[in-house]
Amino acid sequence: MSSELPVVLKSIQKKLTLLGEKQQRLEGENKQLLNQIVALELRNMELVKKMNEKEESFKTLKMARKMAGDNTDTHGVKRQINELVKEIDKCVSLLNR
Repeated sequence: MSSELPVVLKSIQKKLTLLGEKQQRLEGENKQLLNQIVALELRNMELVKKMNEKEESFKTLKMARKMAGDNTDTHGVKRQINELVKEIDKCVSLLNR
């Protein structure tokens, strides 16, 4: 039994060394993945902002076309203008608080 002890200890030391190396590798991968997540979240925020800007541009263009186009759909244009006025009123009331 005592002759096997050094062999067992070397085996345990080798396994511990391998585990330490694996831990370091995994910690490096984890750090890299966390950096990728941050970068992707920033990119996502940029894309959402662009999408919102494009949607607003589209709404504005749509309303301008309706106003410039035929006058038969004045009810829809008036409704959109009223919605915009209500939204502006809400903003003003929030600013006055």
